[in-house]
Amino acid sequence: MDAENLVRVTPGGPYELQGDFRLLGEETEQRVEHAKLCRCGRSGQLPHCDGSHAQGPAPPPSTDGFESDVEDASGPVEVRFSERGAIHLKGPVRVLDETGALIVKRSRCLLCRCGASRQQPICDGAHNRVG
Repeated sequence: MDAENLVRVTPGGPYELQGDFRLLGEETEQRVEHAKLCRCGRSGQLPHCDGSHAQGPAPPPSTDGFESDVEDASGPVEVRFSERGAIHLKGPVRVLDETGALIVKRSRCLLCRCGASRQQPICDGAHNRVG
């Protein structure tokens, strides 16, 4: 079995990806095993973290009410970025809090990157109201 794909929600900071991820742009594809992606919405290098969360940390994650839908979180994960919206994950992934506790294990997931979701780290569409 391949190693599982992990997204760790760091305290007040970025998403840390570890595993088999393909960051997809409009005309590009970058395969990465490790990456730090912005979740506060203030990075000048989106989708990557540039440390801007130090100006005001990203909100803490919630572990309530998320349902898992996969057993095995290995295999490639496609990562797409909405211009002002969520980080779209398509492929098996485990999302963990800073202690390593499981938040959710899914085959598809939308992660907040505006910092305003009330269901952190899952996108709840808050980017539509905060602009």
